[in-house]
This record gives sequence, structure tokens and C-alpha cells, in this order.
Amino acid sequence: MFTSLIGLNAMVKGLAGPTSAIINTNAIVQILLNSVILGMVPTIWQVIGSCIAISGVVIIMLWK
Repeated sequence: MFTSLIGLNAMVKGLAGPTSAIINTNAIVQILLNSVILGMVPTIWQVIGSCIAISGVVIIMLWK
């Protein structure tokens, strides 16, 4: 919900490319919520995918 509101705000005021990258990080938020609330330990593939997604968003944001 929180990232959706940020994404909507960014789409209205900013570019669509970086906004799309930020919105697609919702899976990372879900992994974090699962580990905190449900106590589920993320798999190695989830950790690797999250790191790649975060690094991609950082590269897109810094490239501008």
C-alpha cells in the first residue's frame, strides 16, 4: 500500500520509467513483511533477486 501511494505520486509528478522500477519493488516489501510478521526466512534466490532489484533502482535513480 505504501509503495503504491509513492508510485502513484511519482507517476503524477515524474517520469514513468523510474516510477515503474520503484513500483516493481513491491515483491521486496512482501518478502520483508513475510520475514518480520510471519517469521519466514527468505530463500537465497529471494535475497539475490532483492539485491539485484534494489541495485537496479539505485542505478536508474542515480543515472538521471
